[in-house]
Amino acid sequence: MLRARRNGVVTAVGLALLPAAGWVGPAGAPAPAAAVTAATTTTTVPTGPAAGVDLRLPAFGAVYHGMWDMTWRQRSRLLDRLDRIGTEWVRIGVQWSLIQPDEPTADDPGYGMKWAVPKADRVIEMADRRGFKVSVTFLRTPAWANGGRGPTYLPDDVKTYARAARWMAHRYRDQVQAWEIWNEPNSDNHMRGGRAPRYADLLCAAYPAIHRGDPTTRVVFGGTAGNAWGFVAKAYEHGAAGCFDVLATHPYNQDKSPRLEPPNDKRWWFQNIRLVRRVMVRHDDAATPVWFTEVGWSTHRNTPSTPSWKRGVTRAEQARYAAQALRITAREYPYVRKLFWYSAMNERTGDLENDNFGLYTRDLRPKPSATRVREMLRRHG
Repeated sequence: MLRARRNGVVTAVGLALLPAAGWVGPAGAPAPAAAVTAATTTTTVPTGPAAGVDLRLPAFGAVYHGMWDMTWRQRSRLLDRLDRIGTEWVRIGVQWSLIQPDEPTADDPGYGMKWAVPKADRVIEMADRRGFKVSVTFLRTPAWANGGRGPTYLPDDVKTYARAARWMAHRYRDQVQAWEIWNEPNSDNHMRGGRAPRYADLLCAAYPAIHRGDPTTRVVFGGTAGNAWGFVAKAYEHGAAGCFDVLATHPYNQDKSPRLEPPNDKRWWFQNIRLVRRVMVRHDDAATPVWFTEVGWSTHRNTPSTPSWKRGVTRAEQARYAAQALRITAREYPYVRKLFWYSAMNERTGDLENDNFGLYTRDLRPKPSATRVREMLRRHG
């Protein structure tokens, strides 16, 4: 089922099919043992709407690894399935290191943009043509921009990232509605060699550049691993206020129900988004919305040796937790406007936990969570 397209006809799309590369995984580095507390002292909170009250769910999105290793037929079929369950947004990771692998020169009219650009053209066009709203996460530094230290290190000069982000925003100005600046910047898995101050510098360089490329798009504070209110507070203290239109977090809850009231102040709890919001309010930023740009539960068996932060759930539990997360967000956190499920489809990275978060299996069969989300969106979307 293809929904009506909003933005006219995309002219040319690239035809080069380039090798894909991964860009983001759920929740970043494993939580240290101290960050995962047994739920023996937890209580539950109500998750259903009050009698007679209409439940208004946040807009539902899915992390769609269109730049990863799938066939074009798989990409198309997966988007069609997401469309059928009522998904409004897709979140796509695009690597700066693949988009601009070579340092630009003064005589380069294309500003060094090549390699993965045709692939990104086609992936984004496929989503846009079906009527999805697109959020792109732009991350990973090319070697020329940081002395070859590796793609998870920020560039030596944040203006190089800003120029590339502006170019991208302008290129996809009719197709991409949001640009997320990096992924999980509080995690060494994704951002090394810097913490909140360096990230605030990157964010504040990218914000005006992206809006020059596309004044209508939104700039998103990169989703933190967990509800990392301490990192967010330090970013505000170093000037991040006014440098983003949306703040994002990744409130994974390990294998536990989101109904569990946090027994402590650790960031690895779904409902500690309230602590992030407290920081925003303290910095007079209550008008800025929040998005959950990743949240999910992995369906896999556990063994006695499975660490607590890598434990899986059953498919029935995944479906139940998805419904609970949507209800809790709608009832308790109206400032959270969008919820992106991680991920659209099971992956094949070799890591048992990372590979089983999907709404769909590798052969695109729906898990119960996909059916449950569809039912909720039809009733309350």
